[in-house]
Parts: sequence; structure tokens; C-alpha cells
Amino acid sequence: MAFRTLTIGRSERSDIRLEDTSVSRLHAELTLTAEGRCFLTDRNSLRGITVLRGDQWIPHRQGYVEQDARIRFGKQEVVLRALLPGHPFPSGAEVSAYKQVSVKPRRNASSGEIEID
Repeated sequence: MAFRTLTIGRSERSDIRLEDTSVSRLHAELTLTAEGRCFLTDRNSLRGITVLRGDQWIPHRQGYVEQDARIRFGKQEVVLRALLPGHPFPSGAEVSAYKQVSVKPRRNASSGEIEID
């Protein structure tokens, strides 16, 4: 089984960089499998990870998450798919194109949707 693991955090060394002080330098790891699944692991972050399930935010330590899942890393809310622009589940060599992606998600005031700059 082929897979690729990306780091998520505030650090400049993170593969996916979230520029928010509530996000730990190394907040999480996201493993993308060849089958198109995402396995998200909290890396002992200070403010944790929560995933929106129905209408409740549920603490998340590790496990599979859907591509459309709304996730909070600390206070920073994102839609998982938005962290991987262009391809919801890149694999192999395509993943390297996402190194050092810095994102600043925000909620659109009129639609309520989460947007990425």
C-alpha cells in the first residue's frame, strides 16, 4: 500500500502550514493513502484537534477523516479538502508539489463557508 504523510503546523518546516498562534509548531500528521483515504493524527498539540460530526465538535486523537470534514486545529477551522488544492487526495510524486503550503482559512461572512486565501 502506497501512502504519503504530511505534517501540519505553524512551523516553517511543516508541509502544510497554518498561520495561527493557536496552532502548534507540529500540530498533526495527515497520511494520504493510495486508496484516497486520510488518516489524521494529533501530535500532542497544546490545543488539540476537533472534528465536526453532525452539529458537535468531537475531540480527535487519531483516525480516518473524510475529505469534506470540518476540522479545528486549535482555534483554526479548515475543510480538509482545502488543505490540498487541486487534488483532494494527491499521491506519489504529486504530493511533493504541496510542500510548504501556507494557508489562512477564514469564514465567509455571508455564506458561512470556509475559504482559503
